[in-house]
Amino acid sequence: MSNSSIPIANTLANVLTSTLINLGEKYKMEISTLIPNKKALIYAVNLYYKKEINNTGLVKLLEFLIENPETVESSEMPKIVEGLEILQISNDQELLVYVREVIENSPTQVNQYKSGKIQVIGYLVGQCMKKSGGKGNPEKFKSLLAEALDKD
Repeated sequence: MSNSSIPIANTLANVLTSTLINLGEKYKMEISTLIPNKKALIYAVNLYYKKEINNTGLVKLLEFLIENPETVESSEMPKIVEGLEILQISNDQELLVYVREVIENSPTQVNQYKSGKIQVIGYLVGQCMKKSGGKGNPEKFKSLLAEALDKD
């Protein structure tokens, strides 16, 4: 295994040991039989690894694969992902719309942040996630919020 494949292997191991174990318990199935199409599973894990989907999106995608084992070919995965509407928004311009709205609607937390209570940024990220329907990239939201708040 090359060094470049170690991070994806770690991601796959984490998904297998946590997410799939929980789904196996939920669906009362063995992990080895949860998702018959292993290429589809790798595709899902790769999207998660590249931060194109978050954990919620990953679970939604894996549940789809579990519930539709006979219909899923790995070549159909992009269309399935699009249909599930689980891709994270990572475009700064799109995210800034939510950031500006949250800053405008959260004067108390903005003042707390500016007075040194920087952990309140977690609340603001949560509000951005809520406004984006859970589709925004939380790491980017945090960065954009900090940049906007530190600039003012």
